[in-house]
Amino acid sequence: MQVPTGTLVSSAARGGLARVRVDEPVACARCAAGRGCGAGIFARQRAGEIIDAHVLDDGLEPGAAVDILLDDGGLLKAALLAYGYPLAGALAGVLSGSAFGDSGAAIGALAGISAGLLLSRARIGTAPVPSIRPRP
Repeated sequence: MQVPTGTLVSSAARGGLARVRVDEPVACARCAAGRGCGAGIFARQRAGEIIDAHVLDDGLEPGAAVDILLDDGGLLKAALLAYGYPLAGALAGVLSGSAFGDSGAAIGALAGISAGLLLSRARIGTAPVPSIRPRP
């Protein structure tokens, strides 16, 4: 798997947060060819963005080339935020609304998805923060 790269904008102590400009996020070969899940489209839109990331090594100076990494469990947490809460809300809405017939189930599903999206939005502040390390 290829790792996205960036340029250090401002430095911080080890374990602190530093600002990094994303040079070129990398998508998998299928997404880059337009045959994948579409992450390549979103990744191209993020080039040049400034993000905050944990510093894994001391002594990095602004302008240093770095790799951008996602911590263990970060992908699972991001997927839960994006898909898990809305899906759980939809299922709960369908189950609770099905007592009122098909239209009740549909309304319950929409209400559940909306509640799940609101919960996801509220929890986005706790989303995984990537880490950076110097490029070899």
